[in-house]
Amino acid sequence: MNFQIENERVVAAFDSKGAEIISFKDKTTNIEYIWQADPVFWASHAPILFPFIGQSKNKQYEYSGKAYPMTNHGFAREYDFEVSEQSKDSISFILTDSEATQKVYPFHFFFEITYKVENASLVVSFQVKNTDTQKPLYYSLGAHPAFNVPMVEGTTFEDYSLSFSPKKKRKIFKLADLKDFLLDFSATTEAPTDQDLPLQYGLFKDGLFAYETAGATTCTIHSTKTSHSVAIEYDNMPYLCVWSPTPKNAPFVCIEPWVGLPDNTNATGQLNEKFAIQKLEALTSSKTGFTITIK
Repeated sequence: MNFQIENERVVAAFDSKGAEIISFKDKTTNIEYIWQADPVFWASHAPILFPFIGQSKNKQYEYSGKAYPMTNHGFAREYDFEVSEQSKDSISFILTDSEATQKVYPFHFFFEITYKVENASLVVSFQVKNTDTQKPLYYSLGAHPAFNVPMVEGTTFEDYSLSFSPKKKRKIFKLADLKDFLLDFSATTEAPTDQDLPLQYGLFKDGLFAYETAGATTCTIHSTKTSHSVAIEYDNMPYLCVWSPTPKNAPFVCIEPWVGLPDNTNATGQLNEKFAIQKLEALTSSKTGFTITIK
């Protein structure tokens, strides 16, 4: 089921399946900033990644001596979330564990996503609660929003660039190959994100790449040929993935704030040893999120 929130400047729409953003439009220009899921290129808009990000080594993981299968990017995007609250300018979705989730993820959890429009921004808030009275909760969490590039007629994908703030060099993680989609930590280098990164399809010939972005960070998609842009801002999501499918030359780019990473080639498969895994003790919770601002 689809839902909508709005204010005087913008309107946003969501699908309860996966609690996914399916539209974010500027009322004054009618520009649509979210990719509209053309299956020729990629049949999603902005999936939520929970409780895993990316691929698990051998498509499974182990916990307490038992192996569990896990699909790419976790299972949250396949479930219908419940709407817990809604007003004209905000909406909250919740997902809790069930008999079905327990078969692949033996944890008790409460996962809430809140969307709120403020001026020309969409504020996205995540809350994860460990509802178990005894054992810890291990999870990863990420967003996967795809933004239309080019944004306006008369411009091309290659007319746009990514700029980062603060301007400094950052660690960059890359995939080992396009078969298993695991990170190769031996290929980790320093990326020159102290300067703009021009978008070109050749950037993605080896698949996604992710930056380490500790602290307050903003990534902006912009062009010298238009005043319109998109900025993704956050301060407690330590990684940022960038992706566009190749060799399709798709007219969008994904800018993805993450709390966690896909498995790497050296992963043991043990959940509690997974690199960048998040751990919540019994009956505790964690909040994070990001903001999308359009021009």
